[in-house]
Amino acid sequence: MASIAEALEAALQHHRAGDLAAAAELYRRILAVEPGQPDALYLSGMAALQQGRSAEAADTLRRACAARPGDARARHGLGLALAGTGDLAAAADSFREAARLDPGHADALNDLGTALGRLGDPAGAEAALERAAALGHGGARRNLAGLLLNRASALLSAGDAAAADGLFHRARALDPAQPEAPARHGLALRALGLHAAAADAFGAALELRPDDPDTLANLGDALTVLGRLEEAEAALRRALELRPGASAAANNLGNVMHATGRLGEAADLFLAAIAADPGAVEARTNLGTVLRDLGDDEGAERCYRAALALRPDDPDIHWQRALARLTAGDLETGWAEYEWRWRTRMFSLPPDLAAIPDWAGGDPAGLRLLLHAEQGHGDTLQFCRYAPLLAAKGARRVGLLAQPALVRLLRDSFGGAVEVMPLGTPVAGGDWDARAALMGLPYRCGTRIGSIPAEVPYLKAPDGAEAGWRARLPADGTLKVGLVWAGDPRRDDLAASLVDRRRSLDLAALAPLAAIPGLSFHSLQKGEAAAQAALPGCPLRLTDWTGELNDFADTAGLVAALDLVVTVDTAVAHLAGGLGRPVRVLSRLDGCWRWLRDRSDSPWYPSLRLYRQRRWGDWEAPVRELAADLRALAAVPVPSV
Repeated sequence: MASIAEALEAALQHHRAGDLAAAAELYRRILAVEPGQPDALYLSGMAALQQGRSAEAADTLRRACAARPGDARARHGLGLALAGTGDLAAAADSFREAARLDPGHADALNDLGTALGRLGDPAGAEAALERAAALGHGGARRNLAGLLLNRASALLSAGDAAAADGLFHRARALDPAQPEAPARHGLALRALGLHAAAADAFGAALELRPDDPDTLANLGDALTVLGRLEEAEAALRRALELRPGASAAANNLGNVMHATGRLGEAADLFLAAIAADPGAVEARTNLGTVLRDLGDDEGAERCYRAALALRPDDPDIHWQRALARLTAGDLETGWAEYEWRWRTRMFSLPPDLAAIPDWAGGDPAGLRLLLHAEQGHGDTLQFCRYAPLLAAKGARRVGLLAQPALVRLLRDSFGGAVEVMPLGTPVAGGDWDARAALMGLPYRCGTRIGSIPAEVPYLKAPDGAEAGWRARLPADGTLKVGLVWAGDPRRDDLAASLVDRRRSLDLAALAPLAAIPGLSFHSLQKGEAAAQAALPGCPLRLTDWTGELNDFADTAGLVAALDLVVTVDTAVAHLAGGLGRPVRVLSRLDGCWRWLRDRSDSPWYPSLRLYRQRRWGDWEAPVRELAADLRALAAVPVPSV
């Protein structure tokens, strides 16, 4: 008869060849002769495990561990068998013992991590898998990546995108070939507002899985926010080809159509998104905004109401509804809805202001009221008019925190009635009874169309500034026109940058004004767009004074000395209007809510006139109308000063 060693060798040959039945029979014979033979016990147990007989394997491998207590292989095999029986806790103990016996046993550590993960111990699972991965175990790296991916996804679902971001980075580094990690990472980056990084992550996922419609839709969304609209459209159209009728992709493509002025197509896509998913709140809200821009105020209101019925406390829906109702002239609803802005991600208060009670409105008599700017320079210039009115109504003290570039102008304009301070000035709650954001004052004061405080001028240039500029302007009898043709591109705020692209125009678009006799043009344009005046072929001869305009008080002096200001929708429009100077505003098709619907005048500024686009992005008609009016004005002799 063959020796035990020879029989074991023959059994192993069968085992390695995949003939488990023959191997098992030889192991049985060996154990019949020597019941405690540790190698035969181990190999017999593993053969039973491979044949799917987990309970039998566990019994045999327990005997192997008893026969050779220090055998890490047997402990690991026992863990696998116990896992096969469903006893994960005992399996984890066995894997842990195998790793203790052999700290370099990467398989045992990997299987321990997997078991602990299934037992709901993510920290223990991560620690075991980290050790296995450090030993070079490829499966452990993939398992650890999967564990981290799941943890990151859970954190993202819970709203902790920042914590999820770090885990996604680790998961991607551990398993670069896994497409789900960059796809989900992109969602976290998007939630953090890192849209360029999100687009890169979605792109990386598509390199691994090119035709995933969800990732294509998410890429299109990120590219839309970045203003890369052609790329976004291509990604979204491909997503809809792969999954026709997908609600998210249709909604995102609708946003691209909206941003590029294809409003009818946008509306159709939002309707398709709603048809595919009646609970698609974003699509209902977006449809409302498109209908607003199409001039359908009633249709927009129906959409916002439907969206709010599904998600009543969503501040973004209330915010969009506010802008739509204000545009429609429904100031009562609009101002109330505008209060929801503080619950959106776009607005926040510094701690010292938040500690002061919010003024609810009513009689300000005897109160110490602190007002504060909250948005752009133009917004402050428009709504600062309420500060002296509150002082006149008996407020004991009125303070105003304003942007530094406005402080000198507002101090000169309001005198001692209002204490004007730069934004960022520390404020003590004990010095004030209440505070209010400037753009919340119309709501608190009950302002309606017929009660807008439009007495101008409520702003004034510094003493002597107007006369000083008049002495410098040429006394040539021309109508002296100040020009602003572009706003601030605000490249750090992608949404605002997209709006600026629509409100700004190239100086070349004002070429028709050059043919009007009796006009002289004076640049009030600041920022990078000012360079257009020096380009070869510039259609207008401009006198540029902007090097001497250091703040809005300087600009106010020049504007007061000019006969007229022509501007796109920028702070200069509000400066000229607040000074009571004639001002002409070129307004984009989806014009700002403050200019209301289809009006050429403004109840906020009696001296202001609007020229509105009739087609998205087309300035030809409004410039032509402006030119006709300027031609008529220039025919009237300008009195010498």
